[in-house]
Amino acid sequence: MITTDIFTDFFHHFRFMPTHSVVINLKKSVRKSFAIERVDTIVAEKTYHAYHRSLSKRCYPYHHYRRYKTEIPAIAACELSSSNRPHLHILMKKPDHLCETTFCKCLYETAENNHYIAPTRFAVHITNLTTLPKEDQQNIINYNMKDIYKTDRMFIM
Repeated sequence: MITTDIFTDFFHHFRFMPTHSVVINLKKSVRKSFAIERVDTIVAEKTYHAYHRSLSKRCYPYHHYRRYKTEIPAIAACELSSSNRPHLHILMKKPDHLCETTFCKCLYETAENNHYIAPTRFAVHITNLTTLPKEDQQNIINYNMKDIYKTDRMFIM
């Protein structure tokens, strides 16, 4: 019960309530011209920021993003699975001017253009929180931000 109150206060403070939960699976390593780069939490954080910027550019008109640097309200946590594969749990708010299908299409296309995100069709999992009951919404929010104090998790803003 205390955890639910903490996250509710957090989202009210930043004036956004998430509408979508996105889980993105990353590759374990990426081959570069000089060596093989392992994907750890630092690379995962850079990948999240690059993904978030690209998604914001894709969702807002060019002149509006360029002039005001408008970004989609989002918060993320990076987690390592049992096989040491990093994945991102992202809570974000869909822009009001986009419909659901366009927004989901933007999420998938942005993931396809990032070479750190796994190329499988299961790499991006989107959950629309607005269609779920209130109790399920809180459970998903708590699941996405669970155990952020563990050593294999990192909270990204």
